[in-house]
Amino acid sequence: MKAMNNAYNELVVIKNILKKTKEELKDLEEKAGEVFFEKGVGGLESVLIKKARVIIDLPKEMAMYLEHTPEVAERLRKFSEHAKELLIDNDFWGLCTLLDPEKQGGKNEFEKIIDLVKKK
Repeated sequence: MKAMNNAYNELVVIKNILKKTKEELKDLEEKAGEVFFEKGVGGLESVLIKKARVIIDLPKEMAMYLEHTPEVAERLRKFSEHAKELLIDNDFWGLCTLLDPEKQGGKNEFEKIIDLVKKK
């Protein structure tokens, strides 16, 4: 019973962190749009770096809560590593499209992770 309560409590914390992160990323996406409109492509770099850092830090921030959700942990790790690779490569186009869906009308990887958690 205690393990079940721990798993439930971890899911609640995971959902709250993902919700907070989703809002933070949404704010950064909106800011990127504003900066692009005002300054063009050159002004986007700092916003994109912040967005990448949020994604890169997510698995570390959530590590203690992922014990009962290894699939979520793995998806977060891969998503984070992808953001890190884009940042290391200075691939700002990749960082711009990091939260875009694979297909028109589809979901991006972060949204898919959120859906995975909701199913737990």
